[in-house]
Amino acid sequence: MAPNDPGSPAVEPSALDPRVLEAIYAAVATVNEHRAPGDALVPALTTVLFGEAGRLDSLELVELVAEAEAQLEDRFGLSIVLASERALSQRRSPFRTIGALAAFATTLVGEQPAPGR
Repeated sequence: MAPNDPGSPAVEPSALDPRVLEAIYAAVATVNEHRAPGDALVPALTTVLFGEAGRLDSLELVELVAEAEAQLEDRFGLSIVLASERALSQRRSPFRTIGALAAFATTLVGEQPAPGR
């Protein structure tokens, strides 16, 4: 079971776009296909992904981010770049927990004009 991160501020589920959260959970499921059953990431907002007590190594994090970007593009028709200078310059890493990643992705999706505009 993935450890939770009691040191990070809680992400309010109501602040997240449910389609973004579905995309992140789908990316987690894809990463889990390559992990041992007992080492699977739990699809929960507090699951620690990277950093202290993180469950992913750097290659797995890259796989998760790339899959999340693909899932977001499928759902929204937008090209969203999660691994950017903006992400890396955040005071609190958007790659720390599933909730932090979903919150960051929700922000990025909200900033994009709808396709076809």
